[in-house]
Amino acid sequence: MNKNVQFQDLGLKKTILSAIYTAEYKKPTPIQNKSLKVILQGQDALVRAKTGTGKTAAFAIPALQHLRADIQHPQVLVLTPGRELCKQISQEFIKLGKGLENFRVAE
Repeated sequence: MNKNVQFQDLGLKKTILSAIYTAEYKKPTPIQNKSLKVILQGQDALVRAKTGTGKTAAFAIPALQHLRADIQHPQVLVLTPGRELCKQISQEFIKLGKGLENFRVAE
């Protein structure tokens, strides 16, 4: 993605967009700007960046966008190398998935 996009330009569900702004995310970080639209379109992406650059939201937002409320079994699996990172990613999913119907996170 060459141009800088705003979250509202991505066609996100209103609940996700609201959660993004409630979390006080103003605009996509550079890593999100490069990857969000690609991942939202269902394409694979390999993303590497330093800690604190927004990588978790870069994959969590598209994952949440594609969730279907009518499916009552797990739809997303995130593997982490340790419990602490698991908890951090879980909290990000909970924050960004706030308001989604039938949304739950298990650690």
